[in-house]
Amino acid sequence: ERRPGFADAYYLHYPAVAASLVGARDRYVRRPARILDVGCGDMPYYPFFADVASEYLGTDVQPGSQVTYVCPVERLDVPDASFDLVLCTQVLEHVSEHETIVDAIMTLAEIARVLRPGGHAFVTTHGVWPFHPYPADRWRWTQQGLEKLVEDTPGIALRELVPHRATASSLVLLVNYYVEIVTSRTVLKPLGWAAISVLNAMGLAGDRIERLRYPHEDTLI
Repeated sequence: ERRPGFADAYYLHYPAVAASLVGARDRYVRRPARILDVGCGDMPYYPFFADVASEYLGTDVQPGSQVTYVCPVERLDVPDASFDLVLCTQVLEHVSEHETIVDAIMTLAEIARVLRPGGHAFVTTHGVWPFHPYPADRWRWTQQGLEKLVEDTPGIALRELVPHRATASSLVLLVNYYVEIVTSRTVLKPLGWAAISVLNAMGLAGDRIERLRYPHEDTLI
């Protein structure tokens, strides 16, 4: 997830997320920082923060070797004002209580609650992606939807909203997703790698077209 190969179906996604996390780390994190990784899984981004962290802990809904707190993001079993940075990558679309905008606000409010005054949250989520229930998949966000969500959440303010890639890459990622499904377990796997490499190059080239980039209408991110 930090350095995928060019023939990886997710090449256009993972490096963009990684670059924005590293850039935000350099702009906002003061060392030593106590860091909470919400929905941490196997903590793929820990190496980015190892040098600035006094402590790096994780939460997830299932126990695991990297999980300190077993709890959902909507109800973090974490003391108030106890972390300088909360990292929450590709989790917001899975939370189980987003039946209304009020529940979405409560999710970010939980993140705000566990932050110390002056702390930061780095939150990434999908604008466009296929249905992937792990265990649930309920939400997609537009840039204005995210702005409104933060605006309505007490205790937190928006510093930056960073688009990851643009329309061409978003379309290529969707095609790559299904190319990998079709070819990954067949003799066509080498052909899939070749196709994905060509498509990735097309996505990077297409993203240079200004009209296909955020914040223009009709764009995907």
